[in-house]
Amino acid sequence: MRKESSSFIKLLAKQADAKGADCAYSFLQRDRVQQSMTFGELEKSVRQMAAYLVASGLQPKDRILLFCEPSLSYIVSFWACLYASTIPVPAYPPNSRNTDMLNKIATDSGAKCILSTQSIRQRFEKFSNRNSAIHSILNELQWLSIERGEAYDGVDCEMPNASGDDIAFLQYTSGSTGAPKGVMVTHDNLMHNLAIARSSFRLRAGIQVVSWLPPFHDMGLIGGIFQPLYSGMKATLMAPVDFIKKPFRWLKAISDIQKEGPVISGAPNFAYDLCVQKIQEAQRAQLNLQHWEIAFCGAEPVRESTLNNFSQYFGSVGFRKNAFFPVYGLAENTLMAAGKYHPSGPVVEAFDATQEKTAATQVAADGRHLGYELLPSAVEVKIVAPDSGEVLGDKIVGEIWIRSQSTAKGYWGKEDLTAQVFRNKLKGEDAYFLRSGDLGFLHKDHLFICGRLKDLFIVRGKNHYFQDIEQTVYHTHTAINQNAGLAFAIDESLYIVQELNREAYRQVDPEEVFDAIRKNVSIRHDLAVQAIALLTPATLPKTTSGKLRRSETKKRFLSNQLSIHAAWQA
Repeated sequence: MRKESSSFIKLLAKQADAKGADCAYSFLQRDRVQQSMTFGELEKSVRQMAAYLVASGLQPKDRILLFCEPSLSYIVSFWACLYASTIPVPAYPPNSRNTDMLNKIATDSGAKCILSTQSIRQRFEKFSNRNSAIHSILNELQWLSIERGEAYDGVDCEMPNASGDDIAFLQYTSGSTGAPKGVMVTHDNLMHNLAIARSSFRLRAGIQVVSWLPPFHDMGLIGGIFQPLYSGMKATLMAPVDFIKKPFRWLKAISDIQKEGPVISGAPNFAYDLCVQKIQEAQRAQLNLQHWEIAFCGAEPVRESTLNNFSQYFGSVGFRKNAFFPVYGLAENTLMAAGKYHPSGPVVEAFDATQEKTAATQVAADGRHLGYELLPSAVEVKIVAPDSGEVLGDKIVGEIWIRSQSTAKGYWGKEDLTAQVFRNKLKGEDAYFLRSGDLGFLHKDHLFICGRLKDLFIVRGKNHYFQDIEQTVYHTHTAINQNAGLAFAIDESLYIVQELNREAYRQVDPEEVFDAIRKNVSIRHDLAVQAIALLTPATLPKTTSGKLRRSETKKRFLSNQLSIHAAWQA
């Protein structure tokens, strides 16, 4: 037996020793198991591909862009980069729309090469050759073949020694709030965050994971792939596109696998909303969700309406509302930062924001909010006035600051920005805190999320959050495509960009929609709308993880680059 170590890179060898013949991962493709792999088979395949990377001339700490569709090959490739002592940079495979973003990631990371499949490279060459305007650094990098790595028959690569402070991988932020930045996640960061999650989720032997979440981003990679390996659990995975095209596949996978034991699975708000919208009653009748033990929801913030609607619709097939588990996290803290599962279900509190104000901010936003239980022994959370740095009291809204062993080293190659975000001190303290950029407040040992600091809109001394305005808009008219609209400010005036849905956008009277939006925003938020743009379906800019890109949408609105079906202006 090899000596056990707390190093993240040695996790795979540890589990291969302990559970070599047990299934580690199964991958579904359109409802059927395409491929499965045991812990032992995974380690053997990882050593084989790592040897191929070393034989290709890669040196320790070289950055490797990893382009691979969600699959078992993706998992093998990621771990092979670690075994080869290189630094993987996971990213969504290139297409005609994201090449500019990938060029920025390749340049920023100083990538030495690309590890990808032959089919992805061929597709990239086709669309880049068709469009001579695409000048890509991706063409200039060495491309290594995943297929060749899987077939490599050289001497297996030995597991390297890695310091806990060494960078394990670069997690590029999604770009939902600006240009992507490479978060430097260390081996120690990963081990600490995985331990937090295992405790908070109350994971134990026999629980299985089902995940469709993108493996290019933190929740899908760490929560859907690394956590099952860390906890010795089986994971059943599927591609995000299979879920988006047919949400029923996600719940059917949970229903089918429950005969083997309780299931943990989760997603952001929009996925639960999509299931309610798209899964028909006849499909629902085929499901049995009584063993879905934990349904985590990670979004800022998790919405009570989303949980209520899902619970009501799927309660008849065994889903329990108390299975819901709201979690708060961010890539800069590796993943998880707050939340603890309770069999009694989520904590919801009602607040009245009209009673009190401070110079910096105001008391908790009106309405009901879901709380995320604090983890004081693992993560220290403070609510801080963004301008003065003053630590704020109970129910006072401010920026969420975090201190934890999970907090990453900073942004790759951006020392000034790293200092601004990761190296902040409270008055009288020497320890560094991470500025999350999120607004929230504390109450009864729970964290309540209000929204992004950048998305705060102050009118006549009252705080408004764009996401709250967007939620109001989503429910104003049946022609509106829910979770596909954005609000933003220009010169202190409110603008709204909203997609129409496919079923109604050609028949609906735009004036009827404009009138409904103006009235509802005025009644609910006491705000006047300056302009509204109704978009054709599926045209709003999104990140590869499905987040709406507010800054990019505003940029395209100002340059008349949105696909506008109808517009109104005051």
